[in-house]
Amino acid sequence: MLMNLIFGGYLFSPVSSLTVELDKEAFYLLSILKYNNSINNITSSLEKYFNKKYKKNNIIKILHVFNKLNILYKYKHKPKPKPKQITRYSNIKFPGIKYLTAPESVHLLVTSRCNQNCPSCYANKNTNELPIKKIFKIIDELSELKVFQLAIGGGEPFLHNDIVDIIKYTRQKNIIPNITTNGSILSAELINKIKKYIGQLQISANDFYSINKAKFFGNLLLLKSGNIRFGINKQILTKYILFIQSIYNRVAKITFNMYWYE
Repeated sequence: MLMNLIFGGYLFSPVSSLTVELDKEAFYLLSILKYNNSINNITSSLEKYFNKKYKKNNIIKILHVFNKLNILYKYKHKPKPKPKQITRYSNIKFPGIKYLTAPESVHLLVTSRCNQNCPSCYANKNTNELPIKKIFKIIDELSELKVFQLAIGGGEPFLHNDIVDIIKYTRQKNIIPNITTNGSILSAELINKIKKYIGQLQISANDFYSINKAKFFGNLLLLKSGNIRFGINKQILTKYILFIQSIYNRVAKITFNMYWYE
């Protein structure tokens, strides 16, 4: 799926929940693959549209990058007697190319309940919670708008009694559900229930002095074994500087997508 914006746009893969920011040239390149799948035709279209020359090898390199990201796949035509075999790229592996004006992602606070007291947390901890019918209605509206992803948060979202059903319903409505959690409630049983539906799970580790280190790193191993994409939210504060490198070194061994927030 493609979203057209003034700087170029976004490409979103509902399969991998991957979002790629594109400049105008990359956006146009992907948008014409449905109609021009030979390198010669692609090069000609780019040169005509942007009024500049392009090297075919550079275009092929860009297509290889998209191919590695599983954004598109390539195939070869059966060689004819005379011409060389030409590598061609099919249209994107999504149900057509769609231009969307909806937000790429929407954040939804499903509960204000939390079982932690992180000093740097911005959320107001209380017992307020959205009922599941209200949440489903919101998800229905977002689905009609063709929103890509839903960032489910709190509070601690896994304290919501219906969180598994919320995750499943979000995916059912063709929206990728992602969750930010403190990880305290994660278990092998819970991960097994959500692994087919979740896009990515972010674990907060802002108050690294007080969190259970064994539980924290154990969660990462559970997520990896469940083949769930995950990352870590960590505030970079002066009192945490000494911990940063040691945290990174240990987590890097597990292999994950690192996100740092100041």
